[in-house]
Amino acid sequence: MTDSTETGGAASDRKDVRTFFSVRIRKVPDKRGVNWTLVWIIAGIAAVLGLGGGFGGFFLLGLLGFGLGIFIDRKVAAGEIQEVTGENEVNEEKLRSLAEVTRRVQAADRTKAILRVFDRTQIDRDKLRVLDHVYIFEGEEQLLENEQHERKLGDLINKSIQFVTPARGGKSFHPDDGWQAVKWPDGKVEHFFNPIRLVVLFLSETQLVICDVEIDSAEGSLREEIQRVSLAKIVNLHFVAERTRYPLKRADIIKRAEQLNFDKEAIEEMKRAPDSEIENDWKLEMLTSRLTVSRTDAGAITMPIRSQLYFGKHLSALDDDDSLGDVEVKIDRMINELNRLVETY
Repeated sequence: MTDSTETGGAASDRKDVRTFFSVRIRKVPDKRGVNWTLVWIIAGIAAVLGLGGGFGGFFLLGLLGFGLGIFIDRKVAAGEIQEVTGENEVNEEKLRSLAEVTRRVQAADRTKAILRVFDRTQIDRDKLRVLDHVYIFEGEEQLLENEQHERKLGDLINKSIQFVTPARGGKSFHPDDGWQAVKWPDGKVEHFFNPIRLVVLFLSETQLVICDVEIDSAEGSLREEIQRVSLAKIVNLHFVAERTRYPLKRADIIKRAEQLNFDKEAIEEMKRAPDSEIENDWKLEMLTSRLTVSRTDAGAITMPIRSQLYFGKHLSALDDDDSLGDVEVKIDRMINELNRLVETY
């Protein structure tokens, strides 16, 4: 079952969301020093013009010319800085302000979408199975409205599993399409995506209901699809994790580093490094986990569980920490609980 409709939200807020995903950080170059040659030329011309008034006129006009030279030089320098900015550029403070609006709008859209698809399932809340844990993965907290979200969902919090990922993930993801990154004062980098894909799982006494929703918070629209799988027809639940690498050229790497406010020393090092070295060492990767539900009729339904975007120096999976991270442990626990609930049908 599919549908396209409008979600709630102030028009001004959605305008801010559209702006947020279309702008980039304004890179202001370091202010250059005073052009003393220009200053002394202007001061000299003024002093010569003051010769007719004797030494006093020479000194006075020379002094005024010196001040005028500095004033003109600073105006020229300010103009040089202004020339590097564009209509789609904002400062850090403005970008962070837009990010806060975007987070609030996406959180409200997500809550409303969960309630919409649950109503469309026509399932009695009392017939839903209760999960032992609430599964919220790292990075999804930005889409929760905390107490308001929990209050609106009520007992659906522990009677559903929600996955939030970029709508254009995997090989269809493009760095310049619906992705924005913000670096907060504490150094934390937060990634935002639009549209997002929200998958909600409900487990009743006889069915696994899969609600697949694509939410576009910039336009206030969504697409809904609901599939029902009889528990008797589920063979198994299959988990896959993979990394998708997006090759970046030298200019793209430096642009991303500047966007995320990397240290100036690191950026200068990038600029000095040969193309082959920087393009081999610096990577943009998306780590994606997927869940596949296999049926007795040989069919299968695959859905993303989570996606994590990484930009930095390349680190292979086998070079990472030996132990599993908290997110990986949580995913394994979730898969095991789903399998147990399905098997106890």
